[in-house]
Amino acid sequence: SKATEFRRRFDLGHADPIQIDTLLIKLDLLTVFAQMSSSFSGMAAKFDENGFLLINCSLPKSRQIFTICHELYHLFLQKDFEFEVITDTKNGGSKSDTEKLADAFAKELLMPEKGIQEILLKQNYIGKNIELDHIIKLEQYFQVSRKAMVYRLLNLDFISKKDDLETKYFRNVKESAQKRGYDTSLYEPTAPRIVSSDYFEKAQYLYNQEKIGMTDYAQLLKDIGIDLFDLLEDENRP
Repeated sequence: SKATEFRRRFDLGHADPIQIDTLLIKLDLLTVFAQMSSSFSGMAAKFDENGFLLINCSLPKSRQIFTICHELYHLFLQKDFEFEVITDTKNGGSKSDTEKLADAFAKELLMPEKGIQEILLKQNYIGKNIELDHIIKLEQYFQVSRKAMVYRLLNLDFISKKDDLETKYFRNVKESAQKRGYDTSLYEPTAPRIVSSDYFEKAQYLYNQEKIGMTDYAQLLKDIGIDLFDLLEDENRP
């Protein structure tokens, strides 16, 4: 219900795929995509009415998109949210209820049931014999990982719990999409970049509020071609 309400609030349609860059600009979120350790997925911070996202672009594009939508729950729905870092939890540690809710929100936001039904109907889907062709079409359309889509379909009862998921769906993910003529960028890392409607002002705000240090501020400005020390000299020049 929260994901449906979020879609309605920001005019995202009830069944359409999320256009992530357009959404980030609409939400006025400063988002930095940077290369980091594989154990780090991303972070979110909220200062007053300003939101900031740092996303690890060394991970597959689908993972980046899911992380962003996970963080949208914290930024727009969680009360009194200030700061979070998402790291790999495979090697120990369980997720809190809030983190599980954020994951559930991201799944609902990215893969709306009505949208999935519409695509399957267009593919003449009948019964519960979903084939790999259906899965790849869906994951490409909604820009999510193979596992995210398969488990979403499993939860919606489109896939039988008796299926051997590893054998049927999870082998050679990138190659299986490539053989069917799909763009493989969904399964690959992306280049470092910045999405923002007012990047400089927000970087300056974070620094002035002492949320980031001088080094971080200088790096943020460097990413858009501004030398902080030249800027300071200009400000001090009579």
